[in-house]
Amino acid sequence: EATRAAAEASTLASLAGTIASPDPLPVLVDHLQHAFGLTGVALLRKVGGAWQTEAAAGDAPTSPGEADQVRPLGGGLVLAVRGSDLAAEDRRVLNAFVAQLAAAIDRRRIGAQAAEAAALAEANELRSALLQAVSHDLRTPLAGIKASASSLRQPDIDWSDEDRDEFLRTIEDETDRLTALVVNLLDMSRIQAGAVA
Repeated sequence: EATRAAAEASTLASLAGTIASPDPLPVLVDHLQHAFGLTGVALLRKVGGAWQTEAAAGDAPTSPGEADQVRPLGGGLVLAVRGSDLAAEDRRVLNAFVAQLAAAIDRRRIGAQAAEAAALAEANELRSALLQAVSHDLRTPLAGIKASASSLRQPDIDWSDEDRDEFLRTIEDETDRLTALVVNLLDMSRIQAGAVA
């Protein structure tokens, strides 16, 4: 009894240390296999109609039907073990493993959500910077076109042919510049939508 309690305490102590690893799921599953002398352990998630392996160790089952024992963890996840029926006195340690697995799963989910939020924030920052740059780049040729056209329309000034040609050249050049900007923006939106590689 004392030997069993010491082994249990040692297992629980080493189990507590695994949560500090960057991705504790594979470490926990491997530790679970060795602690109970199992042939294989798998953390399985139901995706659609199929089972997907989140973490595995040893000769791991790929579905609950291949396991000797299955423990639901919630959220479509199950712990599937192969190779041994766990004794009743092992349940307390198994419950500790299950609690650590649940904490590791939550940590992985929160990490994925944080990474997604960071990517969205970065994309929004980039979008804001792009909009500022684009609005400036669009205003510049428009200002040139507007100034040249307004100058040409002034009835009280008699422009020389050379001046008129310069205004028309400015309108034409700035219209080409504006067209190029709009084409680039449309290409960017198509790339973002996945229509263009």
